[in-house]
Amino acid sequence: MSRPGSTSSVGSPLLEAVRGSEADGPLVSLVLSTYGLGFDPPFFENDFLPAVLGIGGVRDGGYSSPLTLERRLVDTYCGLVVDAHALADGVRPSLQIEIVPIGHKTNHAKIVLLHRKRRIRLVVASANLTHAGYRRQREVGAMLDFAPEGGLPGAVLRDAVESWLAVLGEAVTDSLRAALLAAVAQAVSWSPAAAVRAPRVVWGGGSDPLWRRLTDAWPAGESISDWAICSPFWPEPGGPTPFEAIANELSRKGVDLNKTALHVYTSADSVGDRARPVFPFHLLGHLESHGFRIGSGRIFPVRRDELTEEPAQPGFPEERELHAKWVLLRGPRTCVLLLGSANFTRKGLGVLTDSNRANIEAGVLLTLSASDLNLSNIAPPVLEKGIVDWGSCDATSLTDGGVDEVESPPPWPDWIARVEIEIDWLALGEPSGLLRIINGRNAPKPEFQIGCPASRGEAGTVLVAVPAGGSTDPDPAPVPLDGATLRRLLIARAVLVQWGGLSAIYPVNIAASSRIGFPRVLAVHPDEEQLLAYFHGRIAEEDLARMLADPAFAERRKASQTDPASIERLRALQSYIMRAFVESLFGLKGILTEAMLRSPRAFEHALLGEFSALALVSEVIKVAQGGRRSPTAAAFQLVELLGLIAALEIPSTDVDGDHAELERIRERAVATILQHVTLAAGSPSVRTAFAERHFANYTRSVLGSEVFTRWLNAASESPYTIEAKAS
Repeated sequence: MSRPGSTSSVGSPLLEAVRGSEADGPLVSLVLSTYGLGFDPPFFENDFLPAVLGIGGVRDGGYSSPLTLERRLVDTYCGLVVDAHALADGVRPSLQIEIVPIGHKTNHAKIVLLHRKRRIRLVVASANLTHAGYRRQREVGAMLDFAPEGGLPGAVLRDAVESWLAVLGEAVTDSLRAALLAAVAQAVSWSPAAAVRAPRVVWGGGSDPLWRRLTDAWPAGESISDWAICSPFWPEPGGPTPFEAIANELSRKGVDLNKTALHVYTSADSVGDRARPVFPFHLLGHLESHGFRIGSGRIFPVRRDELTEEPAQPGFPEERELHAKWVLLRGPRTCVLLLGSANFTRKGLGVLTDSNRANIEAGVLLTLSASDLNLSNIAPPVLEKGIVDWGSCDATSLTDGGVDEVESPPPWPDWIARVEIEIDWLALGEPSGLLRIINGRNAPKPEFQIGCPASRGEAGTVLVAVPAGGSTDPDPAPVPLDGATLRRLLIARAVLVQWGGLSAIYPVNIAASSRIGFPRVLAVHPDEEQLLAYFHGRIAEEDLARMLADPAFAERRKASQTDPASIERLRALQSYIMRAFVESLFGLKGILTEAMLRSPRAFEHALLGEFSALALVSEVIKVAQGGRRSPTAAAFQLVELLGLIAALEIPSTDVDGDHAELERIRERAVATILQHVTLAAGSPSVRTAFAERHFANYTRSVLGSEVFTRWLNAASESPYTIEAKAS
């Protein structure tokens, strides 16, 4: 099919569609939607994410360690909209990923939105984020590309995102909304033209059902020569089906179906030439009794070929089974194609009394000239010997089955919009946190409890009991978390919600304000010497992360921080450390400059994250307070770090708005370091070093008058000064 910026894939693995190239630039954000999520085999984190991030994966003949994956996720926003059933077992991927669980209806949409600096790709597909979906099954997908050198109009993405946000409603988080709208703004800036005859992304689960979007696209009065349907799942007995809904609406528009050839592509019941189509025979009788009439029809079993191009996955069938979903209408002049996540079922296409109760589905709707697309271009390979005639087949010609794939929903606290934890990762003591429960606004809340899930060797514990309330009640008060409880929740990545005799494991997110600085290894941070070695280039980030993950190393460091001999040794090595500090400043500046060129988020982590300038500021204060650094030396380090950041030159960027965002992040870093200066000035010896006349002159020369004034204000607001003023 020839559409600028749009390609499709039928019956082939979709993983190649999410790989980037150097020409596309760094990944800015990744937004995903799925019904199923691949934990067994561990597809999502071991295969899909490494492919997207360009770091290989076990299915590519390589291996990406969890630490490498965590490191790459740091530099990008990743949001995952997922149906509640996929999380019911209490498993959720990395805490670097924001999880948006959907429990108020079935989230069946399959979306991948890759926002790279020089290309945005929206993949609308039939494939779940599983090994079966992206490696094994016969799927369909549309890749919609937006780029500065040409592609689809940005209005296509804008309309798609606006409709998606409307369907998701209050489940949308601020971070998810910001990522989606940033991608829209970029696409529109590249191509602000109107979306005339461009592909449209359409959604199920709202007031306008998918089946009607299909029929609305068909011209009134034009006859249909071919009506083709590809789906592995079909309507269950009871009530109108998409067959009648579409046919009746087309007839109302004056469309003659008496000469229409119906082509039904469905699963084969086995491998080999003797396979039969999997299609519910009772459905034929139901349609006949309800006046469904077409000119002719055939039911095609789609081949279940054995896989040859994919490595075997032990314990799983290695056959190319049908999972693609699409509907095609073709006449003398017009061709309309709807492809995506929706099965040809009532909940899939919205053939319900209230279409808002339908699944959340995503599809691409294409309106073309009849000459632009032939059925043979998209039809999957079929078993010729298994084809049966629609009007004359009997029950022995078909294998009954293929009813709707959607599982019964698990118990789920759908009045909860999200649960998140706020944490100060760089606190001088043991990190503690606040647990926040954000309730939805459209439903009453039962009495419920939230606690730590039971784990190996530890029983579950209740953290808070919340009384029943109405739809307008405020959110429960934040729950303070001590260090031990915080660690338990971070390891579990979830809380246990209990209500009315039911329970569910609910994923927790790290609050947006706390994502910067999130450690790869819980409760272990790099110390000053390690940070200096990293800035100086003597140790790679991944090697540093592996070192921190070594329990033996953590124990040795903990012992050295309380050993008098070790403390004295560090004081004796102060000159060496200060020389290493000065030498590392050049490397730190290079790291910050390189991060600015990647993305604002990468720059934010380089300034404020785990291996950052702010992390070094925190460590300097710790060693000074522990008696392992002279006050003057610590004050010198704080001034040099603040001066380096305040003087950073923000480069011009390819992306509109990035320059202002980089400036905002730099200012946040300056303000945060000044807060640490206030903390450090709480020590009388450090405060004396700040006030010494020669040091003050040096500080003014390094910082410049504006930042120096802010420095003086920060130092004057120390706890000691505030207490003295009060007395």
